[in-house]
Amino acid sequence: KETGEDYDLKIAEKLYRTTVIDILAKLKHCNLNIEKIVFPVGQDFFHIDNSAATTTAGTAMDIDSRWQKIYGTGVELLVWAIEQLRQIAPVNIMYVPGNHDKVLSYCAVYTLYAHYEKCKSVNVDLSPTARKYIHYGVNLIGFSHGKEGKRIEHLMQQEQPKAWGNSIYREWHLGDLHHEEAKEIGGLKIRRISSITATDAWHAEKGFRATRMCQAFVWDKEKGRQFVFDSNIDLQEQLC
Repeated sequence: KETGEDYDLKIAEKLYRTTVIDILAKLKHCNLNIEKIVFPVGQDFFHIDNSAATTTAGTAMDIDSRWQKIYGTGVELLVWAIEQLRQIAPVNIMYVPGNHDKVLSYCAVYTLYAHYEKCKSVNVDLSPTARKYIHYGVNLIGFSHGKEGKRIEHLMQQEQPKAWGNSIYREWHLGDLHHEEAKEIGGLKIRRISSITATDAWHAEKGFRATRMCQAFVWDKEKGRQFVFDSNIDLQEQLC
């Protein structure tokens, strides 16, 4: 009641499945020829990192269930989502660590690697680096949790100089803040991605509120980003 909305493991599981189905329905409606799908995993997916229900750094968090059940449900959802995605195109999974669950999220990605090791349509990037990059045609997309501060404005050029020189459209996709925002600096767009999760007690008390939604981006090899599919969370339906 202190947050103003219900949220637990069952609600989270249903919400995740509904969101994936909604995004894929919109994608199929546009009848696009998708060559491959990039599926980042991490970004505080599990919220906690251990049996004490704390983050990697030891901050106590609100949770609904036992850590084993949370981890098992999370991995099952990831496998389910990948199975939906690979019906459309080959899937590239990449580990993008957050600050809440560096261990559990990496374990989940390693589980996916073991599960899909012999599957030709699924590739898993296990590298523990904090930032990942996709160079696709004229596009260079960077993925990070976004804890670098203003340094993020210069890291892509330094870490991917060849891809930077061979690209026209460059974006960072960052997490962490649970709300959408974008700014452009020197030909580089820095985009924060929203979250579908509900507000916990601490964020509600501090007044951190944002529109809950998931986003999927469609990139063309020669024309850059062409579509953004939003899946907004229907709070009215949940309240009923």
